[in-house]
Amino acid sequence: MLSIKAFLLLGLLFQQAEADKLIWKEAAEIGLENQGWKETLSPYDRLPKSVEKIVRPPVWSLSRNSAGLACRFITDSSEIHAQWTLTSPNLAMPHMPATGVSGLDLYARDDKGAWKWVANGRPSAVTNKAALATGLPMGKREYLLYLPLYNGVKEVKIGVSKGAMLEKAPPRAAHLAQPIIYYGTSIAQGGCASRPGMAHTNILHRMLDRPVINLGFSGNGTLDPEFVPLFAEIDASVYVLDCLPNLDAKRITERLEPFVIALRKAKPLTPILLVEDRTYTNASILTGVRQKNESNRKAHAEAVQRLKDRGVTGLFVQPGEPLMGDDGEATVDSSHPTDLGFMRQAQVMLPTLKPLLPTPAAARPAIEGYFDKLSYLPGEKVSLRVSSTAASFGFEVARLGAKREVVLTKTDLVCSEQMIPDNASSHGCNWKESFGFEIPKEWRTGYYNTTLSVKNKEGKVLTSEAFFVVRNANPGKDSKILIQLSTNTYNAYCNWGGYSLYSFHGKYKVQGRRVSFERPMAGQFRSWEYPFIKWAEEAGFVFDYAINSDLEHHHEILKNYKLVLSVGHDEYWSTPMRDNLEKYISDGGNVAFFSGNTCCWQVRSEDSGKALVCYKQAFRDDPLFEKGDPKLISSLWSHHLLKRPENTLTGVGFLWGGYHRSHGQFMDGSAAFTVHRPEHWIFQNTNMKKDSTFGGKDTIVGYECDGCELIWKEGLPFPTFSDGTPKNFSILATAPARWHPDDCEWYERWEKGRTGNAVIGTYSNNGTVITVGTTDWAHGLAGKDPSTMSITRNIIEKLMK
Repeated sequence: MLSIKAFLLLGLLFQQAEADKLIWKEAAEIGLENQGWKETLSPYDRLPKSVEKIVRPPVWSLSRNSAGLACRFITDSSEIHAQWTLTSPNLAMPHMPATGVSGLDLYARDDKGAWKWVANGRPSAVTNKAALATGLPMGKREYLLYLPLYNGVKEVKIGVSKGAMLEKAPPRAAHLAQPIIYYGTSIAQGGCASRPGMAHTNILHRMLDRPVINLGFSGNGTLDPEFVPLFAEIDASVYVLDCLPNLDAKRITERLEPFVIALRKAKPLTPILLVEDRTYTNASILTGVRQKNESNRKAHAEAVQRLKDRGVTGLFVQPGEPLMGDDGEATVDSSHPTDLGFMRQAQVMLPTLKPLLPTPAAARPAIEGYFDKLSYLPGEKVSLRVSSTAASFGFEVARLGAKREVVLTKTDLVCSEQMIPDNASSHGCNWKESFGFEIPKEWRTGYYNTTLSVKNKEGKVLTSEAFFVVRNANPGKDSKILIQLSTNTYNAYCNWGGYSLYSFHGKYKVQGRRVSFERPMAGQFRSWEYPFIKWAEEAGFVFDYAINSDLEHHHEILKNYKLVLSVGHDEYWSTPMRDNLEKYISDGGNVAFFSGNTCCWQVRSEDSGKALVCYKQAFRDDPLFEKGDPKLISSLWSHHLLKRPENTLTGVGFLWGGYHRSHGQFMDGSAAFTVHRPEHWIFQNTNMKKDSTFGGKDTIVGYECDGCELIWKEGLPFPTFSDGTPKNFSILATAPARWHPDDCEWYERWEKGRTGNAVIGTYSNNGTVITVGTTDWAHGLAGKDPSTMSITRNIIEKLMK
């Protein structure tokens, strides 16, 4: 009979013989997933070594737990082994088993691409060895090995049969490579999962098939500000903030807003998901617990609303109520989930997260392009930049006026597909030139539409459009009227490349703060300016043309004109644009604003007019705000910090206007103006009387309207002049308008629910200014409304002389 000593020796010899059949690789050398930083003190830490003295000591200690870390590898071995050495002898916790605290968890991708659990490594000491799986089917397969949740590891080795391959899994597709950063509490870290793969961050990792960086720090996930610069170092797809279980209402109020504001400033385009406090599973019985839930959620909701009022976009909220279910069976101790609770959380969060994540690149149009500038003089070179998968393209240039005049056609030009940079919305495409040409001297000033075309495999012609404007080489020679097109507004609303200056159609509902002109842009010309120009040219008027930025970069042209026109939706103005036009008026020049929402937002031109900057509601993030220079901050011109409401230029402003037949405001309104002073010269030959109405058939009032604060005396409206409206401004006609609450209630000096007006009026300051206070005036010209046409003709004919 063998002695105990001999028996143990045989066991060791057997283990050695088995080990000799394996090859071993360190998991960190194969490659780790879900790790945000590589410059760590240990290969299996979660935070970089550079922050050891920056984060609080308990946070640093917890960061050395390997929660969320995983090794994704390929092998064709028939068996998989593991050996790992832990950093702490505390293998388990009273409410969490050793398999979760200190164990390993192995998954395999099945033939349909889904992750399936295979085995776990059960710890029994600081150093452990386990045969995770034997008898695996032949052939290469992808595996995923999760590391301990509440312990650290000094080493983790994966063993496979000798002669088998063992290598890092292939890189993920580009849209799956950006990680989710998940910052939170013990729940986020994985307490009290039975095994590492059951933490909901790891479940989401498998469900979404993308990296999820677990930054759960037990009771120390408390929205510490030092994490913001850390987060900014990672190009994350989403930031998930799930710290409420560690905070009371007071600390939520103190910490959430500053953290989110700083994070949004550091990462202006990345979605932020705010997770509400979960319902404690005993809250239906214990009143105090229920009250904590309610007070936390109330503080959270109020903070979120303040952030939105401040102009922080790309914010999303995951309600806490459904995260654990309503049967009270999903936790160990009312807050820490069981595996059931973790699975429920993942299933609830999955549909919230999915829309926020990058998707495969959408099929691009058959052809798209833009010009290097939007405004040229005859004789200047035009550079057309085009992208298409077709081998060749053609284009046709036509001037749009009373008639469509084709001036240039080209075919069989060489083209290629050009890449879209990640920052194309803000900094342009930087595409190479596809074709260049010089503008002939005989081309008239005007708007030139360019139709780009290619043929698909079936021979069908596919098209897109680009445009440019030709200025007059001799300003004022052929016409004393200059129409400047609202190209800043075109750019502000263009979300090509993902972002515009609006959140409603921005990627992940994020509002951009800088937009480039160097990208394909449809524009809004056909909505307002084209019907105005078509009518005017048919009526015999001749205009010179410019774009918004010409008032800034070529302002010397103004002195050559008697009248400057603004038409349609002329919303975005820079300080130099205003300065130059206001000087033009004070020097005796006339301006007619056949537009609405005019000069609403201040923008700053950058890169010599190639881009616009506007922080809008988020003006506190504007670098000029931080420098204490409010005059140039990019927010409402009517904002009290700027002290320069648009009324001082146009006579009216959006702050006392609003919407009509749009945004749910006055949807059953007449869309007509009511005349108050029919004796004024603009109503000559219209047969208007007091209280006559006009324009309703063609809805000339809307969609956005400008007005002024007014009072009524003996049945007539008079400006109060308290809003910057010039002292000699006369109100000629009005129509009701109102802001939508979502648009206005961020502004702290807004009187909620007030009704304003679209105002037609006039004032003089050496030159004469007329405003119609509506974007849709040109609709009346397109519809041949007699009164609208007569008023327009009266204004132009009088002010052009």
